[in-house]
Amino acid sequence: GRSTPRFVRVVNALTQVCLVYRADRRAAPEVWFQDLACGWHYLAPSFTCYFRLAVAHLGVRGWQGCYAPCGADPVARQWMRLYCPERLHANDRAAEAAEAGG
Repeated sequence: GRSTPRFVRVVNALTQVCLVYRADRRAAPEVWFQDLACGWHYLAPSFTCYFRLAVAHLGVRGWQGCYAPCGADPVARQWMRLYCPERLHANDRAAEAAEAGG
């Protein structure tokens, strides 16, 4: 079906978060993240779920990169290491499991 994007937030000069409204207007908009390579990555099924993820990552700039294959940028990782190391560890373990196929 046809989708209509609505840009929510520019994460930095080159990346952004977008609400995608599907053709079925009754469904909640999905949240997607565009990385530096201009690839789109699914983040959450609704804005509420996205907001919960943002709170879990303490709103650190660039946390969305944790959900892209390239991972969070070095500056975001440094801030996460300081403010939410448990999320950084959990995201790293999930990425390792995905690479191992499990």
